[in-house]
Amino acid sequence: MLAGKCPVCGRLLMPPKAFCQHDFAEIKELVEIAPVGVVRTYTVVYEDSYGNKLPKPVIIGFIEFPGVTGGLVHYIINVEPGNVRVGLKVRPVFRPENERRGSMTDIAGFEPI
Repeated sequence: MLAGKCPVCGRLLMPPKAFCQHDFAEIKELVEIAPVGVVRTYTVVYEDSYGNKLPKPVIIGFIEFPGVTGGLVHYIINVEPGNVRVGLKVRPVFRPENERRGSMTDIAGFEPI
């Protein structure tokens, strides 16, 4: 997991950006961060965009990382909807190496630790 580091204010930004949103400095450095996040909010989706019931509920959450500004909106997987809560610690589950492309979609989802 990589975050962009601002050369002026030192903030770590997730997802990495071209410029710091606080002082507009160009971000050139990526810093590896611990792959442990915290669920800050989430929703459980029971129907698709056409109103058809899904075979299994889908959980989408906003994941923050300690010491990092921002976070990621992603799937929360391998957990029942009733067991998800704000404050839940999660880790990324990566797709197999041969399917990775160097983007956020390389993460299949986040699962509870």
